[in-house]
Amino acid sequence: MTHITKKHLRTKANRETSVALLPSRYQKEAERILKVLDLVEQK
Repeated sequence: MTHITKKHLRTKANRETSVALLPSRYQKEAERILKVLDLVEQK
C-alpha cells in the first residue's frame, strides 16, 4: 500500500513522482486527474 499525503501533492514534480509510485491499475486515472489539475493551476 502506498501512502500519499497532501504534502506529496503540493508541487507538480512531487505529484508526478507520487503517480509513478502507484500500482499500474491506478496510474491511468491519476494521470488524467493530474492533467486536469495542471490546467486549473495554469489559470
